[in-house]
Amino acid sequence: MKPTRWVVVLAAAFILAFLAGAPAMADTILFDGFGGSFLFTNTSPGSLSVTKAGINNIFDQVTGAVDSTVSGTLNLTSGSASSTCASSTCTVSFGAGGSLTIVGSDSALGISSGTTLLAASFSDGSASFSSSGSGTYSGDLTSITLNPIIASYYGLTTLTGSDAETLFSVSFGSSGFSGNVATSSITIAAAPEPSSIVLLALGLLIGLPLVRKRVLS
Repeated sequence: MKPTRWVVVLAAAFILAFLAGAPAMADTILFDGFGGSFLFTNTSPGSLSVTKAGINNIFDQVTGAVDSTVSGTLNLTSGSASSTCASSTCTVSFGAGGSLTIVGSDSALGISSGTTLLAASFSDGSASFSSSGSGTYSGDLTSITLNPIIASYYGLTTLTGSDAETLFSVSFGSSGFSGNVATSSITIAAAPEPSSIVLLALGLLIGLPLVRKRVLS
């Protein structure tokens, strides 16, 4: 066999080994909903909380499928604020800590009411308030526990790139800001498994000397 053919055959073998060991495309899901209330205590150290926010869907960002049989409640508390707001337009950063939980049901997956669908804490957070009466909070999640039925269904065994965002209307007060939650969304993403990368590396280590030998001969 000609050297160039050996190169093609071995390259194809490497690709097949890579694909055989690779998992399905890493999935990303989005919990979303609306309603609930929020409170930001404008003291030192302050914090922000969201209570009884509705979660009504799980959106699969890879396939585009929507599970609308979810009925859950989101509650979250940020870490401690690094500063206070001197006016009604400001941005506040939050440290690590706090908590986020979604408790509810998912009839499509056979999950009964009162079940914890998601639990996590925050590695950081940020809130922005506008004098027009709107605000947002976003934070990166850590120590994530996803319900095992949901994790298995969506292939989310190793999690990364997860965050929570809320959008709300704001009423301003001297000791804090409060209002109603317009929307909530929590993104949970899967990390790619390293096994496929290891297989590719091994294939290259084994195959390249063979290619070199054939080419030289």
